[in-house]
Amino acid sequence: MFSFLNSAILAAAATALIPLIIHLFSKRKMKVVEFSSLRYLHGMQKRQVRRIKIRQILLLALRTMILLLAVMAFARPVTESGYLGSHAGVSAVIALDVSASMSQQTNDGPLFDAARRQALEIVKNFGEADEVALIAFGGAAEETIAFGSASRIQEALNEIEVTDGSGSLNAATTHALELFKSASNFNRELYLITDLQANSLPDTTLKLAEQIDNSKGAFRIYLTDPSALHGNSSAGFDNVGITGVDFGGQLIEVGSEFTVGYSLQNYSTDNKQNLIASLFIEDQRVAQSDFSLAPHEQKRLTFNYRLSHAGRTSARIEISSDDYAADNAYYFAFYVPELFNLLIVNNNAGGEFLRLALEPTRSGVRHWIVKQVNRANLAGLALDAYDAVALLGIDQLNRSESASLSRFVRKGGGVLFFPGPSLTADKFQGALAEFTGLQLSDDIVFNPPGSGYYTLEELDYSHAALAPFAGLHQEGLPGYKFFSIPKFGVSPGVKTLARFSGGHPALTERKLGRGKVIVFAGMLRPDMSNFVTRSFFVPFAIRLAEYAASDLSNYDYRRYVGEATSVPLPKRASPNEALTLLTPDKQRIRIQPRANDGAYEVNLPPFTKAGIYNLRSSSRVVERFAVNVNPREGDLQSIAPEQAQRILGIELETLPVRDEVAGFLESQRTGKELWRMLLWLAVLALLIETVLSGDWFGRKAGDKA
Repeated sequence: MFSFLNSAILAAAATALIPLIIHLFSKRKMKVVEFSSLRYLHGMQKRQVRRIKIRQILLLALRTMILLLAVMAFARPVTESGYLGSHAGVSAVIALDVSASMSQQTNDGPLFDAARRQALEIVKNFGEADEVALIAFGGAAEETIAFGSASRIQEALNEIEVTDGSGSLNAATTHALELFKSASNFNRELYLITDLQANSLPDTTLKLAEQIDNSKGAFRIYLTDPSALHGNSSAGFDNVGITGVDFGGQLIEVGSEFTVGYSLQNYSTDNKQNLIASLFIEDQRVAQSDFSLAPHEQKRLTFNYRLSHAGRTSARIEISSDDYAADNAYYFAFYVPELFNLLIVNNNAGGEFLRLALEPTRSGVRHWIVKQVNRANLAGLALDAYDAVALLGIDQLNRSESASLSRFVRKGGGVLFFPGPSLTADKFQGALAEFTGLQLSDDIVFNPPGSGYYTLEELDYSHAALAPFAGLHQEGLPGYKFFSIPKFGVSPGVKTLARFSGGHPALTERKLGRGKVIVFAGMLRPDMSNFVTRSFFVPFAIRLAEYAASDLSNYDYRRYVGEATSVPLPKRASPNEALTLLTPDKQRIRIQPRANDGAYEVNLPPFTKAGIYNLRSSSRVVERFAVNVNPREGDLQSIAPEQAQRILGIELETLPVRDEVAGFLESQRTGKELWRMLLWLAVLALLIETVLSGDWFGRKAGDKA
């Protein structure tokens, strides 16, 4: 019983009819003319015609057989067993795990080095007639080398390195099965060389066996046992990793202490004592502490640091080294402007109080540059030159002004809105209500002196804008008096950060794109409240303005190796200039900004390396951000091959390590290919046909006569 590896060629067997067709059409009827002098040759003629007919039949059979043998040879018939023919060829795919977890240390060195040696040992078992492909999975992008010679794969294996990425064994196996659809040999072999990290497999059972077409030959999947790759090391591993860094929604300011929180996990079964964690700012160690972890314990610790300079800052936290170095460092970056620019659009509703709170003097050390304009100038202003805009006493917005402010906020700006006494329910509805996310159903009621007042209460001290004032819980809120307030209603998506007595919203926040709209419902006029005359007003106003002007989400962005993402462009970056992405491994990638929902962003290719990335224009760093190894890679726990077989839904055979590979594979391979034998038979038939068609024997007989 045999099958054909290239069965489509069998259609060419119809060419075997060509000699028969030629033979039939070559028979012509001849007119017989009797010559008396030739009568004695009749006997001789009958003998020659008989011999010619026999030769023609033989030539017809030979020519038909030559074509049939050639077609069958190219169709590559294969028997599953037998003694005739040559050993069936092999089409093999080597799927090599290059994810970060493969960098773990064993007693014999890095696990990846052992995996690569295993792959090279496998490659030695392929001959010239075999074809081999390579899939390196677990990097930023899956690297594939299509079917070719074993020597080419050997060169690639010698050059390939472990990455900082995360791998999916399911995706690699599925890709390999797709490659086998173009395989040309009877024996098809898939080699999975991986640490079988539990995180690399899906939670649900797959059915990969249904994707295999066994009619095309023998198919086997070999899996390298992770414990065998570890050599003589123990089954356990020693790893403590940093799983994240956070700022807790803080504002980072020059000269003020801030807190960096970092999360740790002990993945091993041993107690970890007296380990060291260090905080690095711009590659300088600025803080250090020790810690201990119980087996499998998770813990959050903090560093406190006082920043002495503004600008874009890169940082990292490092811990003591262990068997897996990739998660012993966690990178992060943040930006603190040297100066904040605030535009106050003042309609005589306390704008000067706000300016004096932020910019009490025009000389000395300044953190704010404040500009005041009248409402009439709002439409013609270039808002991108400012970090925040404060609207004081504005009672309505037209559609053009609302659209301009919305674009500014979506790009990352902040708007502060303080109502004035001229605000009415009719004026507020429309663009201003839509922009702030609030409703005002009744006009402001102006209470005469001595008729009562509202107080400020229920401040959300967990919010970044109010966190510095959390001590007021112990001291009690000062006696702020608000004689008249707008009684706003809050739309869905708007967060209330503080209330007046009676439950009316006092401070609200609406997120819009990358920016925010902050509304403080207390009016900044001494005849409307005593708030601006109290000392608390200055730090409160500064904090609100700093929060409105800052992009806190930029601190806590989490980007991992292998991800392709977009990065928002800072407000003052020009969208018309080409940018260059500088990677931690010194690569330079040209990037072009694109518009998105009123702002600009850059689409980035998959990150290939953990570390700090810089997005540069021709003259400066436009943005700086961090990329880390996915914390999932730190859990080095492997699953048993039997469990992997159940999850993948496919039969796996465990491959021996190194020296035993050759004999094992030889015993597993089956099939005999007959194409060489058929091709030689076709050549032999062609030689016989050549001799007969040339009447070589007839000429010899004539020569003797």
